Amino acid sequence: MLTKKNALLGSALALVLALSAASAVMADGGGGGDWHETAVYELALVSGGAVASAVVKADLDYVNGMREHHAGALTMSEEYLAKGRNPVLRRMAGAIIANQEYEIAVLDEVKRQVEQPPTVLADFGSTKLVRRPVATEGLEHRLSYIKAPPPTALDLWTTSGAVDEYDVRWAKAMIAHHQGALDMARDYNADPNGENSFLRTMNYDIVRDQTYEIGLLESVVDRYPGDASAIKLDPSMVHGMSMHGAHGTMDHGAMGHDQMDHGPTGHRQMGH
Repeated sequence: MLTKKNALLGSALALVLALSAASAVMADGGGGGDWHETAVYELALVSGGAVASAVVKADLDYVNGMREHHAGALTMSEEYLAKGRNPVLRRMAGAIIANQEYEIAVLDEVKRQVEQPPTVLADFGSTKLVRRPVATEGLEHRLSYIKAPPPTALDLWTTSGAVDEYDVRWAKAMIAHHQGALDMARDYNADPNGENSFLRTMNYDIVRDQTYEIGLLESVVDRYPGDASAIKLDPSMVHGMSMHGAHGTMDHGAMGHDQMDHGPTGHRQMGH
């Protein structure tokens, strides 16, 4: 009997390994035209039919923190568009608003899916094979979303427009804000309970995109005609960081972005 049970568990484990190399994606709804949204599922062997509470908590803590962070980026960008005049920073602020409004919708959908109970696919007694919803893909069609590209180095060097003290303060605040996103992304991917492959892939994109934008913002600061180091970061300009801790200081040194494996190329293109 024990041998038979072990054989069943071994078969289930083999199935999980075969199918969980990538998320198990199954249609969850329809839409007009040639597209439809799909729910993203993952398979797991669990005890008692429930996914470990620490795994669900890791997802929800991350989603809640990153959602607040993204909302902060929106208000920071809106403030810059109301007060700032530098064309490159205005383009960056506009791209941030377009991209992060979409990503907030994605995070809300991840939360909705993660809070759903798993479906038991096979019962082996104390151990069960379950299908766990972790995200939804295809929202870009319903929301008519196209990624807004950030400014490039060419934009920086070919666009006229002075860099003033407010530009420097805002750029420094956004650098600190972006660094917070890098920290959250790395922390989730380093967490043994951070098993959601959709979020892990999104984090590779966050590290890539926001590391690039930090570099561009630093280049804008470098173009300030005075002493940019004398213009201190105003912590009140950094929004949406209450769930991540205080960021009243900022290190322009090594950002540590090489500490995280950027994974294979070809990830879903998401603006951050």
